[in-house]
Amino acid sequence: MRTGLVINPEVHALLLQGAAAASLLTRFLIFSRNPGSLAARMHAIFGIAVAWWLFCLAEVASATSAEAIEFYVRLSQIAVGMLPAVVYHLHVSITGDQRDLDRAILAHYGISLLITLFCMTSPLLFSEPYRYSWGPYPSYTLWGLIPMAWFLLVLIEVPLRYRQQMKRYPPGTLVQQKLRALYLGNTLAPVVMVDFLPAFGIAIYPFSYLISLVMHIATLFGALRFHLIEITTYIAAEKILNTMSDALIIIDRDGLIRAVNPAANQLFRCEDRLMIHRPVADLISDPALLAVVCMPIEQTLSNHEAEYLRTDGESRVLNLTMTDLQERGAVLGRIVTIRDVTDLRNAESDNERLQEEVRQAQKLETLGVMAGGIAHDFNNLLMAVFGSADLAQSKQFMGASIEKELRTIRSAAERGAELTNQLLTYAGEGRSVKAEVDLNVLIEGMRELMHTAISKKARLTLDLAPHALWVMVDASQIRQILLNLVSNASEALNGKPGAITIRTGPLPGAEQGVVPGDPSDASVFFEVEDSGLGMDETTRERMFEPFFSTKFTGRGLGLSLTLGIVRAHSGRIEVETDLDQGTRIRVTLPSIAPPGDRPDPPVLRRDEWQGSGLVLLADDEAQVRWVTQQMLERMGFEVLEAKDGSETLLLFQRHQQDIRALVLDLTMPGMSGTEVMEQVRTLAGAVPTVLISGYAEWHRQLPESADQLIFLRKPFSLRDLSDAIRSVIG
Repeated sequence: MRTGLVINPEVHALLLQGAAAASLLTRFLIFSRNPGSLAARMHAIFGIAVAWWLFCLAEVASATSAEAIEFYVRLSQIAVGMLPAVVYHLHVSITGDQRDLDRAILAHYGISLLITLFCMTSPLLFSEPYRYSWGPYPSYTLWGLIPMAWFLLVLIEVPLRYRQQMKRYPPGTLVQQKLRALYLGNTLAPVVMVDFLPAFGIAIYPFSYLISLVMHIATLFGALRFHLIEITTYIAAEKILNTMSDALIIIDRDGLIRAVNPAANQLFRCEDRLMIHRPVADLISDPALLAVVCMPIEQTLSNHEAEYLRTDGESRVLNLTMTDLQERGAVLGRIVTIRDVTDLRNAESDNERLQEEVRQAQKLETLGVMAGGIAHDFNNLLMAVFGSADLAQSKQFMGASIEKELRTIRSAAERGAELTNQLLTYAGEGRSVKAEVDLNVLIEGMRELMHTAISKKARLTLDLAPHALWVMVDASQIRQILLNLVSNASEALNGKPGAITIRTGPLPGAEQGVVPGDPSDASVFFEVEDSGLGMDETTRERMFEPFFSTKFTGRGLGLSLTLGIVRAHSGRIEVETDLDQGTRIRVTLPSIAPPGDRPDPPVLRRDEWQGSGLVLLADDEAQVRWVTQQMLERMGFEVLEAKDGSETLLLFQRHQQDIRALVLDLTMPGMSGTEVMEQVRTLAGAVPTVLISGYAEWHRQLPESADQLIFLRKPFSLRDLSDAIRSVIG
């Protein structure tokens, strides 16, 4: 009997059983943490194999017959022979390399299976068991070196694989630290080979179950505390960090860098090995960017964009995302993700520039279309002016009344002013003033003007509602719509005789099949119907497109502008047309309640207001000066005329005591109207002044001080000028 360490066999068997139970318990606790993980499943299999081995050795220690000893020794070889493959597979699954090493895994299982079969069946493996103080123990022949060598080879291979993996990651990184812990832990595993020594007659106590117990407890602690069940996700995270295009920096509460990925190294021109555990200021030299990154941990900042000037002088635009790193409610540090958006911002800038160029091109194209339409409309108006002027002149010689001709001329001039305002509105400088308007009165007032805009062969009929139709509209824009629709209707007649009818009326409810709009239930309409060519399906589908037209260049403003005006008034357009069946276009507008009774107008007309004194008038256009002089003299003023700013100042200095007001053109050669006014105010203080101009951007030239100052846009009427003079003089 060999002695070795003196220990009772029953105690030895009890220790082995306790270690076996601990193996099962610890590994199944690991498995319960993440049963879907391959590594966790392999932990469970490893625990079963180790427990099987230890339980069999416990039975051997308490066996009394040679047959029982050999039975349990043979049974233990299932675990002894398969453990090398299980150990290899377990650690490969921990590192996540099972897909890359699937053939190696199969090879390990194949070799282990052959060795297991050999150990369980070969009569050459065992001889008479040894008797030690802790109980009987199997006796290996030289053939026993085969399973011993295979087990030792795998126990050496595993830490070497961890060491190889560990070299792939920079020191100090989380995945490198986990690999290092597993490497160091598995370097102790070959000590379990001490259990094979008593099988060859060396009287040393087989204490590997104690080593196994310590490793089980350490693995369980690492699994629960440091997530060492498997590090596949950490390896994947590390690879993602190493390949991601965004820079990433992890900073602790003390402002020290704990991790930097290669993208950050490239962005900030540094090496991560030199940055770990260094202040973040050593990495980021730009003060503005550093102030953002080093904001207090408690201050939340999800997204920020900043310019960064690199040490090589290149400026970059960076988008920063801050995320606090927390565990159990405590803030451990901050994760800073930095994306270089310089190229993106440059591309956006280029795209905006291209879009602006497209918009300008579209605007020029639109202006070309509008210019043709305006020219067409102005030619009609000028025709009305020339024709009425000729008729008035011929009637004057005959002593006949020329009131109708004068009304036509004035109406055409007002219409011309409205067209000009439409262009200014398109350019952002026009005036759009909505007021209570009776739709019937507005259309009736355009009767003569519409007659001049249509073909002489066309017959125009007004079918107006018998009662007032009140709407809140910009009257000039509604006139624009009417003239446009009437002009289109005349064109549709194609120079042949035909009828154009304008109707108005109330519309109690919304109708279907219209261009989008949402008028109120109480609405009124006006419509223009012609007996012309009508439109086919293709034309109907495109009739509201901005640049679509069936006319030759320079005819009309198009239905796109009409649609825009209608929508701006919360209205809609309904179109009924068919080829060779004519067209009816109805415009529906929200109606308003009739205005209340108004006081009767004063007997004295405002344009008959009379003033007195001397007015200094300055304008570089002789015709404008003459008309304005006649208006001022009609009001009762004496007038001094000047054609530029210098002459204006000279006349003011001569007649300063007698001048009651100034009427100054805003844009004159040499000195502008505002410059003249400022010079006058320097000489004599505030003098009542009326600034006049037809310039679109007049408001940019007005002085900051507006005391005793009124602006009047050209063209203006006698009443407009009278109101302005009376207001400024007070």
